[in-house]
Amino acid sequence: MHYYKEIKILFSLLMMALICTSQVFSAHKIEVVTEYLSPFQVRNHDGTLGGFSTAIVHRLFSLTGHVADIRVLPWARAYRIGLKKPNVLIYSIAHTKPRDKKFIWLGKVKNERFFIWGMREKFSDEFTSLEQAKNYRISVSKGYNSAIFVKENNFNKINLTTRAKQNVGMLFKGRSEILLSSELVLASLVNTLQLDGDRLIKLFEVVELHHDLEIAFSLGSDPALVASFQAAFRQLETSGELTRLKKLWRIYDDNPDHKHQHTPPR
Repeated sequence: MHYYKEIKILFSLLMMALICTSQVFSAHKIEVVTEYLSPFQVRNHDGTLGGFSTAIVHRLFSLTGHVADIRVLPWARAYRIGLKKPNVLIYSIAHTKPRDKKFIWLGKVKNERFFIWGMREKFSDEFTSLEQAKNYRISVSKGYNSAIFVKENNFNKINLTTRAKQNVGMLFKGRSEILLSSELVLASLVNTLQLDGDRLIKLFEVVELHHDLEIAFSLGSDPALVASFQAAFRQLETSGELTRLKKLWRIYDDNPDHKHQHTPPR
């Protein structure tokens, strides 16, 4: 046990040494792109950017000594920038198989499970297959992997939006009939929009869309820069700070057998 603790302490010291070396020799302003997506990226009352993932990003920059130049954009635009420009940090981004080789991944923010949702006044029973969902109009956001999924699976009635909260608004206004979302994000959006989450029903679990939500750098980024952020992220993990931030923000992985359950949308 003592040996394990010594190794853990030594590892943390090595990580901090790498981070400090980066601070001394190469502190830079780093372009960061993201979107508003509660509870990960939230617009505060004073206009500043907050949220769980933003808190992690701020800590990463604090540890590395670099300066964050954060831009909040529609996701499709943020994603394009992350694909094309080097030395760009992007968050929170779904780590999917098609994206695996397109970014340099720093670490997991949260695991997400995706479901199809509808209104209780329209649906009384869950779907038994994905095919049933194709009979209804669905809202998805441009650039999301869920938008790619519905197109590849031959959904014909698709409303494309620029932000996730628009999907929720369209569902409650009857302009769409179903949407795709994780439980935590939907609960947070419903709360932000001051809607009645009791009107929602979970219709079908879309296993193909389950993923880890992460923070990443664009391809072509400076290896030393990336290494310093990877070291900083591991420092947050090994020190327990990442776990404390999760508890503070009430963020838990969407594992089926996890003892913590998200508050149902309301």
